[in-house]
Order: sequence, then C-alpha cells, then structure tokens
Amino acid sequence: MHLVKVGWLILVCVCIPGCWLGGSQTMVSKPPANEPDVSKWWQDTLTSVDQATLRCWLQASEYHRQHGSSALHVRRQYVGQTMAGPCYQELHMPTPSNRNSFRSPRRA
Repeated sequence: MHLVKVGWLILVCVCIPGCWLGGSQTMVSKPPANEPDVSKWWQDTLTSVDQATLRCWLQASEYHRQHGSSALHVRRQYVGQTMAGPCYQELHMPTPSNRNSFRSPRRA
C-alpha cells in the first residue's frame, strides 16, 4: 500500500507542474500566407522591432534585391523561463522585402 501512495505522489509531482515536459518553447512571428494580412503584419513588425535589427534587415534586404537573391533574416530572442524550459521568440523577416507589402517608415 505504501508503494501505491508513493507512486501517486510521484505522478502528481511530475504531471501537475509539467516539469517532465523538458525542452524549450519557441514562438514564431512570420508573414502570413494570405495577402490582406501581410501589410498589417509588416506594419506591426516594423513598429515593434528595435532600430539596430531593422537597420541590419534593411541592409540585407537591399543587398539581396541588388543581387537577385533571397534569404530569411531570423532574429531569436530569449524571453524567459517556464517550468518546461526556456522560452524564445523568433521573428522571421524575408529578404528582399516586398515593397508593396508595407510603407517605409518616415525618417525625421
């Protein structure tokens, strides 16, 4: 009987908090597949990305436009820790940019 109680205790301690779920979580933000939402995604992304990342991506985008190539600019950021492991946020920005999908931010 004692082993059954210990077994239930172990089961509860492992399952309820989720500690057995080892591994990391990654949240990915990328342009949506449907065209109407692409413009909104770009606007939201361009207003939320820090200037250094945006500058790097715009330079890469222009390089790929000039050379007729393409790539995927990925920014991965550690955002915290959960009981299951670390949590990351990834931002996928294709290059070259589709200039029709968004308006360039105005420079002061």
